[in-house]
Amino acid sequence: MRTLLLSVATLIVLTGCAGLGVGNVYRAPSFQHQSSQLTSLSWQQLNGRSRISIQNPNAYSLPVQSLQAELWLDGEPWLQLDSPPIAGLAAGLSTTVELDWSVAVAGLVSRVSNAYDAGEVELTLQLAPTVDVPVLGPRQLQWQHDFVVPVPQLPKVQLADWRVRDASLTSLTLELDLLLDNPNRFGLDTGPVQLALRNGAAPISAVRLNALSLAADSQQKQSTQLTLNYGDLGLTIARALTGGGWPSNLGLSWSAPLRSPDLGLDLPSFNGEVAL
Repeated sequence: MRTLLLSVATLIVLTGCAGLGVGNVYRAPSFQHQSSQLTSLSWQQLNGRSRISIQNPNAYSLPVQSLQAELWLDGEPWLQLDSPPIAGLAAGLSTTVELDWSVAVAGLVSRVSNAYDAGEVELTLQLAPTVDVPVLGPRQLQWQHDFVVPVPQLPKVQLADWRVRDASLTSLTLELDLLLDNPNRFGLDTGPVQLALRNGAAPISAVRLNALSLAADSQQKQSTQLTLNYGDLGLTIARALTGGGWPSNLGLSWSAPLRSPDLGLDLPSFNGEVAL
């Protein structure tokens, strides 16, 4: 109550001294976008935080009655954001507002038809606080800012080529050429890669590959060798491989931890089948 009385008194004094109307003394606060960045990312969801500063240029504080915050997508309202509690804007100072948001990748793709092809979408942050101006009453402010978020896609691993490098009486050695595809607009680093060969659901052999770095929207070939015992393979599979045919029941799986150096985030591990 004391603060409000001081604000009103200040406003009256300024109006009287300057010979101006009340409306000339009030100046609307200004906004500045500080940052909008991801805090975590999965293949299904993006989580992020936006920081905005609101500068009150007036010599009196402005109580905040309400703060509406929304994310717009493709020119239309999309998500209502939880607004942080803000009592008011201090006189002559800047107040920082932090807004957390979560975006479902499926929602992005359903609203923007070319989201996967583009690899990113533009979001608009809309902010509309209502401040209580002494004497004048409530005033609603309007502000917006556009920023871009990636649309994450799982990397792909394909068996580009293979050959029997060596065959003995008890085993054979396969050389595999793997084609790794990063379709994202951000780079990916893997930890050690586990590549497993299976006969149906039964594991036959596994090999560990070195860590890899994949630039954004790039492909990379990685070659490795597997030595397999005939006893593990079975005679039918061994004959098919030495004859130049890849058996339909022989599968490859891939597993690796992932991180994006561009985003500065750890990503969920990639576990999947190698396309044959």
